[in-house]
Amino acid sequence: MYDCLIKENEYVGLHDCRIDHIKCNNQNIVFEFSNGYYVLENKEPKLTGSAEMKCHIIDEEIDGISVFIYRKDSSGKVVREDWSDNFIAAVNDGTFEFEVVTTYRSYQHILFKGYVWFDVTPYHMECEIELHTDDIFYSWNEK
Repeated sequence: MYDCLIKENEYVGLHDCRIDHIKCNNQNIVFEFSNGYYVLENKEPKLTGSAEMKCHIIDEEIDGISVFIYRKDSSGKVVREDWSDNFIAAVNDGTFEFEVVTTYRSYQHILFKGYVWFDVTPYHMECEIELHTDDIFYSWNEK
């Protein structure tokens, strides 16, 4: 249970925050942030305690989340690869974390751009997560 709950608004910031666990259930996907995210309080960002973001998925099965990584191939060309199949399992087993850099939101759509971080070379890769959602709820504990 969390201390605070709000429906999506401009007072929550995910920049530089890391998703370290993902749950899927009943057409919802829940992104967990053990180290919290930022909530604007009196125009100053305040880092929360443990937190989560719950998205209601529409028109797609939860397994339909789209995840893409960008890496260089052997010729040095940057290529985009679909990484949707193993993404949730890799986050949940601790293989990597996803750091949110930018969030783009439009009607029933959200796009996260950021990096996956892991313990072996090259240590991080650019990544995008895209999903269709109509409602987003933020929950957190006060620090």
